Amino acid sequence: MAPCGDDDAVIVECKFGGTHRGTWAGIAPTGNQMEVQSACIFVFEGEKLVCEKVYFDHATNLRQLQPLEPASPFWTVLTIF
Repeated sequence: MAPCGDDDAVIVECKFGGTHRGTWAGIAPTGNQMEVQSACIFVFEGEKLVCEKVYFDHATNLRQLQPLEPASPFWTVLTIF
């Protein structure tokens, strides 16, 4: 974890993961392990948390939980860039 902040916001870079034991993002449990890097931004007004944003690569999770077929529409979008 690498926090960085000022008076109004805190930015945290972290890694999260676990075992896919319940439905997540519409995918039935697979029992697969997943781990993904993420960045979290917490914005404050005084001591009150007013905004929380979490950024991560959803495709990384999908590949770890349920391998994507190269012919799937989602895979095609990923390979364009």
